[in-house]
Amino acid sequence: MIDYTLSDERNPLVSAIRRFKDDAPEVDVSLMTGTPAEVERAVIDGKLHFGIVPDYQRHPSLKYRHLYDEEVGLFCAGEHPMSVALDAGKDLSQEEILEHALVYRGYFESNKIRNLKQNFPVGTIVFQTEAVLALVGAGVYLGFFPTHCTSQALYEFKELRSDIFRYSSPICAVWRGDRNQSPVLQQFLELITVDAPH
Repeated sequence: MIDYTLSDERNPLVSAIRRFKDDAPEVDVSLMTGTPAEVERAVIDGKLHFGIVPDYQRHPSLKYRHLYDEEVGLFCAGEHPMSVALDAGKDLSQEEILEHALVYRGYFESNKIRNLKQNFPVGTIVFQTEAVLALVGAGVYLGFFPTHCTSQALYEFKELRSDIFRYSSPICAVWRGDRNQSPVLQQFLELITVDAPH
């Protein structure tokens, strides 16, 4: 799965694992985290049976099933000028916010996300959500990350203009199409889909 997804209460993974282990105690469950490309590549290569990734682009050898939508916002923290301005009660314009450098992701993102980010100066490029949280938390850059991450963080994050910058990102289960006959995989997919919010 992609990193920092378990703190989202809409993610059905943990309850699906619990129920799966009750139904199939002899089957071991292993987890890894990575970028969307790393997760998809491991599924394609047969190293993983199943992955959880954003629905940015679809690989032809994979099957996709929507699980839930993740809310993503633009945040600042610490002594960043935007954070200081918010603490002072200032109403920030889109133009003021766009003057500040942003943490970019080093992997492919949807057109919607790229359109939101294209007007920001590039501050740095990272691959993991945890790195975005640390750099924004340090007050160095602005950054987009899932809103549920703020409840798990050590920093006091402030969201910037949710009316302009907040968006939803669909999160999907992915698996190789030629594994459709695997009873273990099918049972797990049924459980995770049952637990997915509608």
